[in-house]
Amino acid sequence: MARRVSRGEVVFVDVTADWCLTCKANKALVLERDPVLSALNSSGVTPMLADWTRPDDAITRFLETNNRYGIPFNAVYGPSAPEGIILSEILSTQDVLAALHAARPGAAQATLIEDDVKVSRFGNTLEQSAD
Repeated sequence: MARRVSRGEVVFVDVTADWCLTCKANKALVLERDPVLSALNSSGVTPMLADWTRPDDAITRFLETNNRYGIPFNAVYGPSAPEGIILSEILSTQDVLAALHAARPGAAQATLIEDDVKVSRFGNTLEQSAD
């Protein structure tokens, strides 16, 4: 991931498992539908899948480094977000698109407005407000 980010790419990480119902819902309702699907398949974006269906020590360590101990886990890394933007367990189209935008090279670091939704970055998380 770090190498791709250093080359200016945005990386979307999806840690999932076959037994995870929330993961399946996120996939069916957000990740496999436009406009998110098109954004994940666009130039300069690399989607990465970590399958935790069977226990895997490397995935477990990755989750622990992000203070997570379960799934679903989704994060976006990029030149403007090298430490990652960790998304909520229940994904929304707006949150995923906002994180992909915020991680791009030259993206504003503090706040961005998309589709009348104010999204602010606090540390490694995206929090949505109803302003």
